[in-house]
Amino acid sequence: MSVKKYLCGPCLEDKGEIEGIVYCKECEEPLCGKCKQVHARIKVSKHHQLCDLVDVPTKEIQELLKSLIACPNHEKEEVVYLC
Repeated sequence: MSVKKYLCGPCLEDKGEIEGIVYCKECEEPLCGKCKQVHARIKVSKHHQLCDLVDVPTKEIQELLKSLIACPNHEKEEVVYLC
């Protein structure tokens, strides 16, 4: 089974086509080695969860997961369970 090629999201914004090495779950985009290092130093992103690209769910699965955690009462919030 071949691994799908993922290009680094931030580099694509600058018209670069550098292959990503990890995937940021919060930003929902691949990162190359250089961007991974920068991502880890920036205050707002240094605690983001990164995973291997082989563990990235397909777009269909990502959409299903988003629909399951979206709060039906608060448009931009995730469901929070309390007991």
